[in-house]
Amino acid sequence: MNPNLKRLTCGLGLLVLLAGCGSESNPVAPGPIPPLSSIVVSPAADTLDVGETRQFTAVALDTAGDPYTGRLVWTSTDDGVFTVGSTGLVTARGEGSAQLVVSGGGQSDVATILVYPTTSGWVVQTSNAAEDLRDVFADADGRLVWVVGDGGLVLLSGDGGATWTRRVPSTYDLHGVWFTSACLGEAGAVVADYRLADTE
Repeated sequence: MNPNLKRLTCGLGLLVLLAGCGSESNPVAPGPIPPLSSIVVSPAADTLDVGETRQFTAVALDTAGDPYTGRLVWTSTDDGVFTVGSTGLVTARGEGSAQLVVSGGGQSDVATILVYPTTSGWVVQTSNAAEDLRDVFADADGRLVWVVGDGGLVLLSGDGGATWTRRVPSTYDLHGVWFTSACLGEAGAVVADYRLADTE
């Protein structure tokens, strides 16, 4: 073999060896998520104070109905309200409301997250009620909220206003609501002795 060719071959071999000796390792890209039949995020709604964190979870089933425990994609519809990590850990960043979306394998689910400012006091909420609202009552921690209004409207929130349940037990305009007692029943159901005041 030609001595120049020998040196060139040895030089190329040394370059190949050095090229593979970099200080950075090549990251392994995550594998694809297989087709899923469903994803359910929990809790479906929550309220947080600015700076607070909360762990959300998701139950996913593959197309055979078996639990899928691999990677899912977590996103926030507004990073100014909250951010979310790759495991579903939410960090509240600023006042407002946004959606937490978990997706993968052609499926997705959404949770509503309401973030309050760190200062205490009243916060503007959206009830989506067309009726005029007349009075509000909230428990000491602000999670259980009752609102009454015209046409017998009663709105109830168990998560500080992130979601509302609508009831219309009367056709009369309701102008006041208060509680004489309250206790927490099984499965988080609130049992309360309440009075709706009609002051037409």
